[in-house]
Amino acid sequence: MGTAEEKTDMSGGRVAISGFGRIGRYLLRAALAREPELDIVVINDLATPATMARLLKYDTVQGRLDK
Repeated sequence: MGTAEEKTDMSGGRVAISGFGRIGRYLLRAALAREPELDIVVINDLATPATMARLLKYDTVQGRLDK
């Protein structure tokens, strides 16, 4: 068993995003803001990668992503 500090440590981790709608795009933007801590390993969606990239870049709710 680990210590209480180890159990509450939320830094780092591998994340898979299932669905790239409003919430999936918001999650990816949040992960990009925390670069070293989260590793996005896969994004699962029916759209093509080019469509998902455009939706992420020109999001009407979150604004334009220039990263």
